[in-house]
Amino acid sequence: MLKKLLLKRFLQCTKVNNEYLETIDFLDEDGGVCFRTSEKEKNKLIFQMGVSEPEVAVKVAKMIEPYVAGIDVNMGCPKDYSIKGNMGAALLTQPELIKNILVNLVSSCHVPVTCKIRILDNEKETLDLCKIIESTGVAAVAIHGRTRYTRSSHPCNYDMIKKIKQILKIPVILNGGSLDIKIEMTWTSYWNTQGQTLLWWHVQHGTIPQFLGAVAQLLLERQYSNT
Repeated sequence: MLKKLLLKRFLQCTKVNNEYLETIDFLDEDGGVCFRTSEKEKNKLIFQMGVSEPEVAVKVAKMIEPYVAGIDVNMGCPKDYSIKGNMGAALLTQPELIKNILVNLVSSCHVPVTCKIRILDNEKETLDLCKIIESTGVAAVAIHGRTRYTRSSHPCNYDMIKKIKQILKIPVILNGGSLDIKIEMTWTSYWNTQGQTLLWWHVQHGTIPQFLGAVAQLLLERQYSNT
């Protein structure tokens, strides 16, 4: 499970132990729940942040890390609010800022730090950026195989993700892929990427039963093909 919040709002929150729900609640100034989690979720929850300032990232990470399994920085979101805030995909052309954010988080946190990016128009710049990210000490990187200006209706550039995987030693997570689970699992296996974030599309579109059914069918096919 992954949560993404705007950090400036989060810094104003107050942590409250909700005894009725047995949760940890972070409440905003109006008493609204900005973030809620529980001990049961702790080892399954990654907190994703959109950020442009290293010091803000560290402050929020220190607030939240006792309650999550890891911290992720979204450096690929192309939405207007991210770009205007110099967050998300706006960071892709600022490698020094990316490095500064990640180095500060990695050195300050006691949980794994990861990030998600999109590819750039230029192959060399994409590969160079990925090497910079790896050098910061992050535990893994998720690669969305589209640029800042392409959307889900455009093809995902799997060849670029494969090239990135070949030059990095840290785990690479495939993102932005096909809606065909058979194709996805084949790519993940063939390229030895460490995972994929396909599931969220099915959560949004209410197709979890079909998704899980396709996975089960594929696993059965593989089992019988190996006997």
